[in-house]
Amino acid sequence: MQNIIIWAISFWIFSSSMFFPDQGRFQSRWFYFFPGNSGLRFIEIVDSGLDEKRAALVIERKSPLGPVMRTFQTRPVFRAFMGDIDQDGQDDLILGITKTIGGEKFRRVYIFHDGSGFFHPKWLGSRLSFRLLEFSTTPIAGRLGLTTLEKHSGKLYKGKYLWDQFGFRTISISPK
Repeated sequence: MQNIIIWAISFWIFSSSMFFPDQGRFQSRWFYFFPGNSGLRFIEIVDSGLDEKRAALVIERKSPLGPVMRTFQTRPVFRAFMGDIDQDGQDDLILGITKTIGGEKFRRVYIFHDGSGFFHPKWLGSRLSFRLLEFSTTPIAGRLGLTTLEKHSGKLYKGKYLWDQFGFRTISISPK
């Protein structure tokens, strides 16, 4: 409960932008806290306003108001999760990103491995089964996996995926 209160207060402070040198010029900020293998993790995602390949600034802090531990830039982010997707005992940052291909926007899943003090790209997602609309992390067969909502030929599908060495293996895909 104390962590939720601290996070709520810090969210208000961050969203007011009164403590940032950017004077609030960033249009969008998202704040996440995840229970990770190494304790509570605080992730902030900021719309940088730069080109598409560097549109989001991902920041990890020691605490909601604490110092920055690390940062990196990536494509626009629409969803974020943290968990041990590859079962190696270390947290992975799982981001839903938006990527423009041939003038059309597509959603993809990116996986960043937490190691050596940096988030290293582990998988910069290609398509899963169909066109990704939404996803979440969920336990599947005792492991952390992805549950997706995808679209193909005007129909919606629900997919389940598990990590398989390099990329996701389809567990099931069925009409919704």
